[in-house]
Amino acid sequence: MVGRFPNWLLANNTKLGKFNLSYNLFSGPLEFNPNSNLPNMSVFDVSSNPINGKIPPTIGLVFPNLMVLNMSSSSLLGSIPNSLCDMKSLNNLDLSFNNLSGHMPRVRELRMLDLSNNHFQGKIPRWIGRLKNLTFLILSQNSLEGSIPLGFCNLNELQYLDISCNNLSGTLPSCINMPSLRYLYLQGNQFSGLIPAALAKSRILLTLNLMKNKFSGQVPKWISAFSNLRILLLKGNKLEGPISEELCHLKNISLLDLSQNNLSGELPACLNNITFGNLNFSNVMQIGKVTIEWFTKGYFISYDPMKNEFSVLEQMMQFEWYEEQEANFMSKSRYESYRGNILNFMSGLDLSNNNLIGHIPPQIGYLSSLHTLNLSNNNLTGPIPNTFSNLDQIESLDLSHNKLSGEIPSQLTVLYSLSIFYVAHNNLSGRTPERVNQFGTFDASSFEDNPLLCGPPLNQSCSLIGESSPRMVISSSHNHGNETAEFISSFVWTFVPSFIVAFLTVIVSLYFKSYFYIPRVYPK
Repeated sequence: MVGRFPNWLLANNTKLGKFNLSYNLFSGPLEFNPNSNLPNMSVFDVSSNPINGKIPPTIGLVFPNLMVLNMSSSSLLGSIPNSLCDMKSLNNLDLSFNNLSGHMPRVRELRMLDLSNNHFQGKIPRWIGRLKNLTFLILSQNSLEGSIPLGFCNLNELQYLDISCNNLSGTLPSCINMPSLRYLYLQGNQFSGLIPAALAKSRILLTLNLMKNKFSGQVPKWISAFSNLRILLLKGNKLEGPISEELCHLKNISLLDLSQNNLSGELPACLNNITFGNLNFSNVMQIGKVTIEWFTKGYFISYDPMKNEFSVLEQMMQFEWYEEQEANFMSKSRYESYRGNILNFMSGLDLSNNNLIGHIPPQIGYLSSLHTLNLSNNNLTGPIPNTFSNLDQIESLDLSHNKLSGEIPSQLTVLYSLSIFYVAHNNLSGRTPERVNQFGTFDASSFEDNPLLCGPPLNQSCSLIGESSPRMVISSSHNHGNETAEFISSFVWTFVPSFIVAFLTVIVSLYFKSYFYIPRVYPK
């Protein structure tokens, strides 16, 4: 529906209890009669309309008993009116995706607060720490700065915390205790120091996103206690040391990103203990912006947004809920943002841009549910494991910018889902895989800068490399040792005799020179 916002509906219907005009094309202004009073109004939702105006300053007086206020994505300008403090029953407040600025007035016993994607500046208000019943807190995509206030130590009921993409610094207060926390987003800030040990108390975490901060030290071993963790994103920090085998205990991980750090050592073979599988939920319910997913084993669960409560007909086994969960991940050579249910079908392992060494463990080839594997820009050596032919679901495989040697396994041509393949800038040799199936779609950029690699789509002819000097080309990982020995043997049998002949020639020459030497007499 289009046109000006129907303010008359609010003026002439004083007994309205719920008002929902979301996802239309109503434009402003949004105006309330200052003498209006709608004490029965509990839900007011005008989200996703191009209102393009200010929030009426008397909104708290018009809706004194409002429980749910949703004005997100409405092109709102200006500041939040102080009259919101008069809404004593307000539980859910969503003003996200607007152009609001100024200070954030203190509101009362909220359970859900979303002020993301606005222009708020300064520090996180201390009064948020007094909202002891707060379950959802989303302040992302603003210009907030400074440290996290100590009042956050009182937010023991939080299940979803997103303060990402601000300019926050310091670290989490050590007193933080959030045992119910399911989703934590701290990415895109200036947090530093070790990964906060206070997070170890949040044992039921499902998503932990600390990307693009300044965290240092090693990946903590206590992270293995997060047995339910499905998304772990630590990209773009200053983490160092080896990849601990404790990470292999996170068997339910779907997305694991440790790229762009200073990690060293070898890849642990136990990474194949992680399933990287799809998330299969027995039911999914969409309520406004809130997606609720759970394991129920046949039990029925309902949700009342008015009371922000779950109810069950039988015993509830386990549930989880989040507000349009989002994760950023490098896939198919593009940095993509995945939101909502698509995450149920994503799986990836990104260890690129570190200092990893050694061979690629063949066990990684048994991660049959993996969709994306990126090991590029490390110092990995040895062959590409033949077991990679078992990566049935792989869509993007990047092994470029390493020191890999040997042939590219011909068995990889059976990877029918593969759409991105990079092995460029290595020491690979021999013929490129046959141009069949997906490998018929890859151009020279997938294989470039491997001096001993030949065959299409490269312009390097195998007759000039492999056939003219077969002993100088390491043709396969299986024959690496034998051909190295063959090369050494050939070297010894050609060089040593030549050296002996040259040596004897010099000795004989010197001998005869001294034998026929005639001393020259000079006059005194």
